[in-house]
Amino acid sequence: MSTDIINKPLIAKDHETDSLNPFTGQILTHSSKRFIEDKILDEIYLEAREENSRLPSPYALMTNRVSKHQLENGIPVHDLHYQEYMFNKKYPQDYIVTYNSPFDFKFSFCGYYQNLICSDWYSWKTQNKVFCGYEIMKNIVAFKTDLEFINLPYNRVGIPSFRLEDIIRENNFNNVPHNASEDVSALISLFNLMRFESTEIVRQAMFCSSKKFIKDLMNENLFLCTAMGFSDDISGKIIAPLCFSPDGSNFLGLDISLVNPDELISLSSWDIYLLIQKKYDIDNIFLKIPINKAKIFFPENFYMKCYNPHLLSLDKLKNRALKLRRNKDIKEVALGALKFFDEQFRKETSVEPEKLIFESFVTPSETNFINQFNNLNWKDRWKFIQDNGILNQDNRIVRLGKKTILEYDFSIAPCDVQERYRRYCEKKLFNFNNTKEDAGHINISDVINELNILKRDHPSEIKHIKELEEYYDNRLAIKYK
Repeated sequence: MSTDIINKPLIAKDHETDSLNPFTGQILTHSSKRFIEDKILDEIYLEAREENSRLPSPYALMTNRVSKHQLENGIPVHDLHYQEYMFNKKYPQDYIVTYNSPFDFKFSFCGYYQNLICSDWYSWKTQNKVFCGYEIMKNIVAFKTDLEFINLPYNRVGIPSFRLEDIIRENNFNNVPHNASEDVSALISLFNLMRFESTEIVRQAMFCSSKKFIKDLMNENLFLCTAMGFSDDISGKIIAPLCFSPDGSNFLGLDISLVNPDELISLSSWDIYLLIQKKYDIDNIFLKIPINKAKIFFPENFYMKCYNPHLLSLDKLKNRALKLRRNKDIKEVALGALKFFDEQFRKETSVEPEKLIFESFVTPSETNFINQFNNLNWKDRWKFIQDNGILNQDNRIVRLGKKTILEYDFSIAPCDVQERYRRYCEKKLFNFNNTKEDAGHINISDVINELNILKRDHPSEIKHIKELEEYYDNRLAIKYK
């Protein structure tokens, strides 16, 4: 007899990072804990140093209580990702849960890619499966009238908060927020409460970590139900799928509780594009919904728990959804709107290799290069890069391989390369004229501005702020008065 999916071992994870941008930032601390209920079966905790090509955000360092000693003496970022990757490989069938899975997953796959950890950059989802504690909390609030086991925090004006640090405080968890290990322990405690609160929703979240499951659910139901909104306007929505985006990661849906498909005949692709550009509101009729970011979807029978202002019956909703499914014209118009979205995204090109991850999936030649690169001693990797007959020197993987070596051990690279890399970092980071070639990178002007704001707003934290200033002084040879 097979074990219920909800009772199998899980891996809870958390990153604390140097910024909010996964392409230009990095992970500073990481925690993974494999658990069943409240029993920890295995765990790792890792602290990385800041790379030479980056400046961390003082806001992030202050929030996450990162020390100067760690920034200067932690393990290489490459080793943090490698050890986390090898931890996962021990448990390839386990589900991974994080509290904010899109954020954590982006930093992981960008880290795997940028540090040539492996050729399977998305292994959190290909070898394991990922679901999200935040999405479970949203769906519990949307679909369950009264909470029995979880105390939901509210702010002064009565708006609920889904921030993990607020949930920790409200439920008397004995954890310190914004510490990777402590946040993982808090997530495990919250997960166990969510299981008691609604086993059905937690189980569905795990099932929905599979794209195939979601697509099968769409084929078996004329419409789906899912929680949408933020904080004070979270509710279940009744969504009939129209079409998928060209890359299959999103679908465009219509809230059939709000509009009859017959009323959409005159709409153009541009009209729909403008409608889905609007800020989310409970009465939005078109919704662009991701199927690869831990959203949880339910079958038709959840409609009674959803926002349904006209109190339409199940038969009425099915009739509208069936009309929509048979209307090829509106589907074609909707697909045009999603294609325009895709074209807008692809216009944002970059020459920086860190941002070329979406240029294409890894090629067989790139896989071959990565495997050979990782089978060598570090001292032999630079020569391999120079002499390899697999990839051109301007290939994204070759460029990232060079950067990985320089960040791992500067002395491995030739002296002239070391000097060029120093100049590159200086130009990118030490710019005092408030102009940046890339808006995603943090430079010295950003650092000074953030430090001044921290001094103004957090005078009680001046000791830690001074410690951070000393770190930046050491990095930049500047003394801030």
